[in-house]
Amino acid sequence: LFQSFVDNAYVPAPWKKAFVIPVHKNKQKPVNDLSSYRPISITSILCRTFERVINQHLLRFLDNNNLLSASQHGFRPNRSCETALATVAHYVSNNMDSCTPTDLIQLDLCNAFDTLDHSILLQKIAQHGVCGSLLLWLSRFLTGRAHRMLFHGEVSDNFTVTSGVPQGSVLGPTLFLLYVNDMPTSSECLLVQYADDTTILAPVTSPLSVSGVQDFLDQIGCWARINNLTISQNKSAAMRLTNSRSGSLPAYSPSGAPIAVVQSLPILGVVFSSSLDFSQHITNTVSKARQTLGFVTRVSRAWGPETFRALYTALVLPRLEYCCSVWCPFQAHLVDRLEGVQRRATRTLYFRMLGRRDPPPPYEARLKALKWQSLQHRRTVPRVGLLCRLLDGSMEDTPLGSYIRIGKRSGQPDPQLARTVRHTNSVLPAALRDFLAAPLSVRSPLPTDRTESAALRRAFSQSLF
Repeated sequence: LFQSFVDNAYVPAPWKKAFVIPVHKNKQKPVNDLSSYRPISITSILCRTFERVINQHLLRFLDNNNLLSASQHGFRPNRSCETALATVAHYVSNNMDSCTPTDLIQLDLCNAFDTLDHSILLQKIAQHGVCGSLLLWLSRFLTGRAHRMLFHGEVSDNFTVTSGVPQGSVLGPTLFLLYVNDMPTSSECLLVQYADDTTILAPVTSPLSVSGVQDFLDQIGCWARINNLTISQNKSAAMRLTNSRSGSLPAYSPSGAPIAVVQSLPILGVVFSSSLDFSQHITNTVSKARQTLGFVTRVSRAWGPETFRALYTALVLPRLEYCCSVWCPFQAHLVDRLEGVQRRATRTLYFRMLGRRDPPPPYEARLKALKWQSLQHRRTVPRVGLLCRLLDGSMEDTPLGSYIRIGKRSGQPDPQLARTVRHTNSVLPAALRDFLAAPLSVRSPLPTDRTESAALRRAFSQSLF
């Protein structure tokens, strides 16, 4: 049935209809502002099933032929927010280790997923080698779509969607990657993309470096105009990361108007500061984790200790460990601040299992009794897991993969030397140190595919604990 749909370029009419439910982002945003809402689109289940089949084959075709930019980390196998953030963090830390400042420019494309020009998108799909009935099917899938708004029980009339990738669709993210795949690159700057989030990293080695960055921004601005995209001046920002406490950052203008100069900047949910210490991010993380832990403690009071354990694992730990391989602290006070959240959780769980509030044993004893590990130890596993993905060859075309060197005699990755304590404890040098500290029987031979990489990560985790 699905094959006949492709052969005949047939898209059933119900597949092109959707209900859109606006969900308020958070209570700090005004309820009467449209930008305060996130649209959630409900589409046909059968259509999404069909899209998964098409998307799987399309992504395999693009990856096998190396058609997607190496700078793109979004919606691709073996890539993630973690790989994008690790690329940014290591590049900046490596520059700072050699006393080279780095200008970081974060660009935001206004409503990029909703404003794509369909005719341009179809041209780009064809340029990537998609043709025949599949191209015609995609054309019919994109055009003639209708949405209805569902809000507080009221349903609006149908309105036709004339631009953008379909909200809530499986194919939408991949089609967006094809649209932005020809964004300009530069030999003087490192471009890191996660879908529409674009980060530009430029080492400042001379006064001429700034003009080179501005020229590159002008190219991106021109590319955006040609593709009917708009760079948001208000949501874009620039920051200089340096060892020095002084130093002014020039006014960069990607769209003709200067963007804000900041001292800290959130990228994919992780706050980067001009000193690359991640202390602000850790402060934010601890605050949110404590709030969630308080909620878990209250709602699970009547349900027993195992419910508390499950809710803590599902709701609190992800807040404490999101991309922790990138921002893992080495300063004792930051480590202790994070550990304090779990210290409180173990105390609550211990009291509930005991059934009375006797003086609890030390934190380490509680961890052993509960069969938990400290957060500091847990953070080494995803860090080594990231290294395993670099070693198995699935990310060899990325800038991060180019930093890995395998010794000819040892057959093992060489450690990375560093001048500063910060770089010694940054994502890649620390991952190599943790990996090489494991027994040779655990880390040899090196993985050659994703299955072996996952097995090596499990073996490392078991050897550590």
